Amino acid sequence: MPRGKKRTQPEEVPERKRRTTRRTKRAIEEDEAEEEAPEEPFVPPTRPMVDHRPLPVLSPVAQRRLMKELESLVKNPVEFATIDAKDDNLARMIANLTGPAGTIYAGEHFVLQFTFPATYPIDSPEVVFLPPHVPMHKHIYSVGHICLSSLYDQWSPTLGIRGVLLSIISMLASSPRKERPADDADYARECTLNPKDTSWAFHDDRC
Repeated sequence: MPRGKKRTQPEEVPERKRRTTRRTKRAIEEDEAEEEAPEEPFVPPTRPMVDHRPLPVLSPVAQRRLMKELESLVKNPVEFATIDAKDDNLARMIANLTGPAGTIYAGEHFVLQFTFPATYPIDSPEVVFLPPHVPMHKHIYSVGHICLSSLYDQWSPTLGIRGVLLSIISMLASSPRKERPADDADYARECTLNPKDTSWAFHDDRC
């Protein structure tokens, strides 16, 4: 009889090797998925809800002026705003704002913090929004700092608390859309707690 070729059996792959191959493939797929995943956006740090810096010691002139302003605000409140002295210390006050009706902020709640210098009203107060109650606005940074000329270079003693509230409410009411300043992420990383430490560049009557 003619001899036929010897039939060889297919080599069996050890079970352990097959498992290793599957695991390696899975690891490769996970690595590729991580490479294709979009980079997470930068989330700016938030201001602390409680500011532990020591409060200024107000001069008698500043105290009398603030008492007079508070009395005026009680008798004739600013629409969409209420203000109270904090811990019976006139150097710091909290204002609660409600988004003006008929605007993109209607019904939203925001919190402003006023810190008055010893030389008030000659020098402007430090005014910031407290996170997380910060409006989404092109002149308001996520840390609560407000780019508004009347709070800095264009401050006038005649403005007072009422003038500041009206200016900020007007800024919100005139905004056509919700957006952050283009440099919000960089500013949030570099700024101090006090917005008056910033060298603001104003391109219009606000910022």
